[in-house]
Amino acid sequence: MADANNCITDVQRQAYEKLPAPLCAFHALGDDYQLLFISDGFCRLLGRSRDEITLSNDFLSDFVAPEDRDTARSAIE
Repeated sequence: MADANNCITDVQRQAYEKLPAPLCAFHALGDDYQLLFISDGFCRLLGRSRDEITLSNDFLSDFVAPEDRDTARSAIE
């Protein structure tokens, strides 16, 4: 898989992570995706630490309700 971390700079990632609004961004390649960043607001919304979220093996299965997963996958693509 391509290195999605090259899509944004470290400065941009740090700025996005500090946002109070719930925000996350993915880099999608076909059926695969990589989490680029999550904001502090997103962590608060889920009630999880950034590490808990970023270390998840399957973000959609772990943090998205089953009935919303198809919609989330479509949005990521």
